[in-house]
Amino acid sequence: MALRTVGITKSFRGLEVLRGVDLTVAAGTLHSVIGPNGAGKTTLFNVLSGAIRPTSGRVEVRGRDVTGLAPHQLTRLGLSRSFQVTSVFPGLTVEENLAVAAMAGQPHDSGILRRPRWTGAVAARVEELLDQLGLTGMRRLEAGVLSHGDQRRLDLGLTLASEPSIILLDEPTAGMTRTEAHQTMGTLERVLGGRTIVLVEHDMDLVMRISARVSVLHRGILIADGPPEEVRENPEVREAYLVGVGRE
Repeated sequence: MALRTVGITKSFRGLEVLRGVDLTVAAGTLHSVIGPNGAGKTTLFNVLSGAIRPTSGRVEVRGRDVTGLAPHQLTRLGLSRSFQVTSVFPGLTVEENLAVAAMAGQPHDSGILRRPRWTGAVAARVEELLDQLGLTGMRRLEAGVLSHGDQRRLDLGLTLASEPSIILLDEPTAGMTRTEAHQTMGTLERVLGGRTIVLVEHDMDLVMRISARVSVLHRGILIADGPPEEVRENPEVREAYLVGVGRE
């Protein structure tokens, strides 16, 4: 077990958004979380990543209770998250973005962006990410001039830079064309092998194709959890989501 929640609830001003969520993610698997609009997926991700504290319940990483730890503390434990909205630094070049992310958590001073300081492990990691993500030819471009699809790939690089063992991916293909989405998912499958992935994604065909396990949230309750084929045929899931009122 890489990641687990036990009885997670979260309320905002008396409104219960998550209600007793028990989620178990096996190490080295891709586990998707789906559900209709307002199901609580983003809130769950915020709890898992340390962005917000649950009202009750606990979060465990490899058996350790990490409830309430800040995102940077979770990063040091090997958990990293990407967001629906890209978090790249638009005024920095592609390689500068990756260098900043690779050096996160390491002792540094105001000279972090001076190219000569990118030596050893940091320089090697930047080169590796550029190659893996197909961004080598764009290394000197400012991130702000990249296409949306290329910015999302760079954003994935920022998530991967600290070499996390557990990655939370929040709609990595959001806003992409069909072609960009397929390219991005091909990149994901190529570079994320062996890591534990928790994925929120609106493309159900994609989710069912690449996931080892799928969990379904509806109105803050986990209503199904199992292999994709089993979840797809679950009558409650079909009513609540697959044939329901909308998708995120």
